[in-house]
Amino acid sequence: RENRQIAKYYLYRLRKLGIGGKAPNFMLENTNGNFTQLKDFRGKYVYLDFWATWCKPCLKSMAVMRQLYPKYREHVEFISINIDERKRRFEKHMSTQSYPWTVLYAGGNEQIKEDYEIVLIPLYYLIDPNGKIIQSPAFSPGGGIERTFEKLFKEDAREEIKIWDWKFDPKNKGE
Repeated sequence: RENRQIAKYYLYRLRKLGIGGKAPNFMLENTNGNFTQLKDFRGKYVYLDFWATWCKPCLKSMAVMRQLYPKYREHVEFISINIDERKRRFEKHMSTQSYPWTVLYAGGNEQIKEDYEIVLIPLYYLIDPNGKIIQSPAFSPGGGIERTFEKLFKEDAREEIKIWDWKFDPKNKGE
């Protein structure tokens, strides 16, 4: 009986953010002080980015997202979720930086950290228009997500990515 409970727990953990699973909803404050939910973006692909102001790799990735955003904004909603504990630090950063996509503040929201299993950042997830996870974790802005977007949005042969493509190498341009 105990082994069954342990197995059930680990199966839950494996499936929680698995491909095809429903992305956990959240309600967080945006930079204008209004609250935004994940489900507000149904009908579009969502690229979730968890970051903090003290994380240099996060800031470098956001610079790459600046280049991706204009190319894919019609198809993908970019959402950057800040997890700085101190809101003042986040506000100071945002007073000097302007991002054209949705930026939300999670701060000490332990629920979202648990829901999305945030242990290390930056961390990314790609969610389909129906709220299902299609990459968990997703490729980073400089590490292949653009190739995934190209696969999803080719005009001549639109290909739906239903599962993680383990053979897909984002660095192999001649795939």
